[in-house]
Amino acid sequence: MRKEFRRRGVASGLVSRLVEQVSAEGVDWIGLVSVPGAEDLYRKCGFAPLKGYTAMRWLKRPRPDGVNHGSDCASS
Repeated sequence: MRKEFRRRGVASGLVSRLVEQVSAEGVDWIGLVSVPGAEDLYRKCGFAPLKGYTAMRWLKRPRPDGVNHGSDCASS
């Protein structure tokens, strides 16, 4: 979020609304990956760190730096 819009409750309002909506639909667990510095926002909204877990990703397109994720993975 751009600096001039930070600390106005926009992000916490969006996260709270998301939690309300998915809770109303029966979801009882939400996982997320936070950028450094946003952890306090998510803690304020009721999220807690997942100890012992590592965030991972898969990209359909090769990355610009040449790393080709999935090239050693057997296709199923």
